[in-house]
Amino acid sequence: GGDTISFADINAMVDGLRTGEKTLLEDCLVSGRQIVMTNVTEEIDPILDNLIAKTLTSTGKRFTVHLGGRDVEFTPGFRLVLSTHLPNPQISPFVASQTSLVDFTVSLKGLEHQLLNLVVSIDKSKVHKQKVQVDAVVDQHRNVIEELNNSLLVRLSGE
Repeated sequence: GGDTISFADINAMVDGLRTGEKTLLEDCLVSGRQIVMTNVTEEIDPILDNLIAKTLTSTGKRFTVHLGGRDVEFTPGFRLVLSTHLPNPQISPFVASQTSLVDFTVSLKGLEHQLLNLVVSIDKSKVHKQKVQVDAVVDQHRNVIEELNNSLLVRLSGE
């Protein structure tokens, strides 16, 4: 179904499209599944341009996309994710204008910030619990003081 995510090497998909083999990419397009293409480099093969640009042809209620010399059915729900291990990819302006770039790079500074936020939130929770406990004790002591004051006033007025 549409909830399944498939993973495939981009080079294997491009090779399959070039040789006319049926590929996992085509299966995902037809079934409306998501596919993550891995090992993407800065140069993405132009055979994928129509897909990246979502250049679709409409035939009645069906949509197709031209890939590797043939038209492949395009089902809504299909999503293409391109994944790279490059630290700072310089992708072409065409691809950059057609996609959303998400940088999942983890830096030491970023990890320090996340850890600090986690520690502060845990400490805030502990401090808040302690404050509630201290407030309860203070309220009890105020009540005791008020009772003692009232008792003292009664004794002083009775003498």
